[in-house]
Amino acid sequence: MKQGNFSGLNDTSQEAENLQISLLRKLTPAQRAIKTFSLSNQVIHLSKRAIRRQNPHLDENELKILFLHHFYGQEIAQKVQAYLNKR
Repeated sequence: MKQGNFSGLNDTSQEAENLQISLLRKLTPAQRAIKTFSLSNQVIHLSKRAIRRQNPHLDENELKILFLHHFYGQEIAQKVQAYLNKR
């Protein structure tokens, strides 16, 4: 794979991006999986925190539904909400 313009990030220099790609290529599959899960968890945590900050008036269940709406779509969020309402 050709290096350069891989991620499309505009706040990372080409030299830094090439170094990141080079380092990632040196990881074992297990290390890559761990890094992937770690980054995914970080994105989820930061997203939930941002939703909470923007909606301080919502309770925990409402925040969870809003998170589902943003990340999995309205249909999933509505189904979960309907399930919670039946409990």
